[in-house]
Amino acid sequence: MSAAEQLPEVPLVVVARPRNLRGLRIPPNVRTFTDIPFPDAMSVLANSRFMVLPLTGTDVRCGHVTLVAAMHFAKPFIITNSTGVADYVDHGETAIACPAFDPKGLCEAIRELWDDPERCLAMGENGKAFAGLNCSESSARRHLASLLASRGLL
Repeated sequence: MSAAEQLPEVPLVVVARPRNLRGLRIPPNVRTFTDIPFPDAMSVLANSRFMVLPLTGTDVRCGHVTLVAAMHFAKPFIITNSTGVADYVDHGETAIACPAFDPKGLCEAIRELWDDPERCLAMGENGKAFAGLNCSESSARRHLASLLASRGLL
């Protein structure tokens, strides 16, 4: 919310659990949705220019469903630089990785994507290509078949 406060001209939408918003001051440019059904959350994502996924530290291993969904929707994302998601983040190509607990850096990343819709489109297409190759049912089947074959089970 500190980053959002620094960007009063940028309309932001937050989808979160109520507990994650407790104690936060919500700036006027932020609209919040809590406990919405998964299809509604995906609709918010599908109709956004990009996604911001701040994590609670550099070793957090969550957010994968959301970031892969963003990729499949051809949406670039801004995410905390975390070892838990490093395999999915190609900084500057599919996403922008920011240091944890850095509102100024997060603000700069949001402004960077907000001010450059063409870059968003290009990064989104890169992410969609990555997800198609690495985060799909067919890629999971290929990986499983390769694993089974390497162990002589297929």
